[in-house]
Amino acid sequence: MFDIKADTILIKGNLEGLIPSDTKILCQTFIACTEFPLRITVYIRDANLVPVDDVSILIKISELLQSEMLFSDNSVNPYTMLKISADHTIKKVPIDIDKYDNCEEVEI
Repeated sequence: MFDIKADTILIKGNLEGLIPSDTKILCQTFIACTEFPLRITVYIRDANLVPVDDVSILIKISELLQSEMLFSDNSVNPYTMLKISADHTIKKVPIDIDKYDNCEEVEI
């Protein structure tokens, strides 16, 4: 998908410590008590790798993980996101934050 060597991708639970200078893609992961429990934040550290069409990359990641996924709709409304379904359809979905009152991990 990015056509880079696997050793230039770093996946970490937290970003403490040194990050090798040759890291091109940095992924931060953590588990949340939500409907979509795995959260991955991707930092692209090489300007040449920034996709023109990030949605097609997200569809491909969803395909590889065989999973639905939520991602930012880039709106000012923190209570909506976009959802990629298994059939690759994308639709705006509301986030019911009250549902996750007891989840410290949920941030808006």
